[in-house]
Amino acid sequence: MVSNSSTLCDSGLNLAEMFGWGSGSLDGARHTPVLDARTAVGLKAAEGTFGADCWREGMSTVLPTELFGLFTGKELRELICGSSEIDFEMLKVVTEYEGCEETDDHCIWFFEVLREMSTKEKESFLSFVWARKSLPSTVAGFEQNFKLQKDSKTCDEKDQAVVDEYLPHASTCFFSLALPKYSSKEVLRRKLLTAIKNSPNIDMDFTTNASELRSGWM
Repeated sequence: MVSNSSTLCDSGLNLAEMFGWGSGSLDGARHTPVLDARTAVGLKAAEGTFGADCWREGMSTVLPTELFGLFTGKELRELICGSSEIDFEMLKVVTEYEGCEETDDHCIWFFEVLREMSTKEKESFLSFVWARKSLPSTVAGFEQNFKLQKDSKTCDEKDQAVVDEYLPHASTCFFSLALPKYSSKEVLRRKLLTAIKNSPNIDMDFTTNASELRSGWM
């Protein structure tokens, strides 16, 4: 059986009288406002109104909120946040190769390793190269192409064992990854996962050296 009254909070404030939303009485023994069920529902329904109005006002400055009703919640989320499914085949479509070729072994291995990653690893990879955790829903949604580049630190290295010791490095601002020519897919997998799991955040895209610090760079 549902009671026709509801007890809200332990503050001692009679919210119903404060806001003029129906009658309320104070239980002197418990110092708790007791409101009828209709008033309680009204209070609960209004709890998020102010916050929602602020969110809507802010969102309307960058997006046409009057069109939101045309989409389901899932569709709207994907339009704004990107797809929760990370499709690296779509990433491959927008990839530019600089100093390397799509048919190079290490470039082929690279995309094979991406496809074999777990969802968490895929998100970590995107954070590493783009400071995001999702891709746009369509190819047209990419603001810039992904760049897969030769690694300038190892491109002239003759000793493959030395090359295999290097980690790939990324630039989130340019959505690019410099990838050494590893000797095998497994080496590439190990080095890529090591890089994305131990990488600092986007702030490392701008690194000052000691002389710059002495000159006042912050």
